[in-house]
Amino acid sequence: MRLLRKLFGPKLRKSEKGQAMAEYQVLFPGSILLAGFMLPVLAAAIDQIYCDVANTFNPGVCASVQAEQEEDEGQGEQEEEACVVTLQEEQGGSQCDQSEDCSLLPGANSAEYTASQEIKSFVIKAGVEYHLYQSGVTDDGCYFVEISGNSVSWSKTGGGRDCKDISHTQAWYVTVCKEE
Repeated sequence: MRLLRKLFGPKLRKSEKGQAMAEYQVLFPGSILLAGFMLPVLAAAIDQIYCDVANTFNPGVCASVQAEQEEDEGQGEQEEEACVVTLQEEQGGSQCDQSEDCSLLPGANSAEYTASQEIKSFVIKAGVEYHLYQSGVTDDGCYFVEISGNSVSWSKTGGGRDCKDISHTQAWYVTVCKEE
């Protein structure tokens, strides 16, 4: 109340005091939210400062701890990419045809396919060779493959003896690896 009197003068009436308080109460939730969002940022900065001060004579310690944390986070992503199916070339297209995690597509040197779920791996059978592609864009000199979400497009880009025509393709909804 004393603050209100100093701000608005000694002649505030009771109704004016309540109105002034009501106007300033709107600012409180926003201030609390802002403080809540700033705490993690400040905590990370304070943690870094503490590490730097505590290890003044060993400046590489903080950097190595941060690198280990980033490496641990990267390993979690690699675990997701582990093989679910190993491609068995001797089975031909029947391995895909008998799996509910795969769609066997007819051969075409250039085409596009859209599935109802995400495509994780794509296989091109050309001649006696099987070419395996993972998510993203790949151009191996013979075939250009682009896997994006639930669609894949491919085309034969190379020629000669090493780049055979495509006999069939396989769109896998799990990560596939080749037998070594």
